[in-house]
Amino acid sequence: MSPEALRDSPLHRVEIKPIPSTLNDAVASLDGMLSDEAKAYLRDGGAQAASDMHHSLGRYLRNKWGLWADSELAQYMRDVEKVEHPDDMSHAILVAYCNSLVK
Repeated sequence: MSPEALRDSPLHRVEIKPIPSTLNDAVASLDGMLSDEAKAYLRDGGAQAASDMHHSLGRYLRNKWGLWADSELAQYMRDVEKVEHPDDMSHAILVAYCNSLVK
């Protein structure tokens, strides 16, 4: 699956309640949200696929999961993962998810 295909996905209509509060919760939430095709793209592409998703799935995570705000997940990413900027938070989440797919 190409980044363009994910950009046009219906993820913007998916609401995760509650917003994940830890990196492990975020990975589990992503696993429940994404199609098998999207999972294969991220598994096979690894960190590069995570980077390719910056303006699509990454934007979704930043906006819907409160990474620009002060959500519990944003606080966790700053305090525990030592990641300060929302762009870097979404990237770290996507990389962690990619890594979880190859284990």
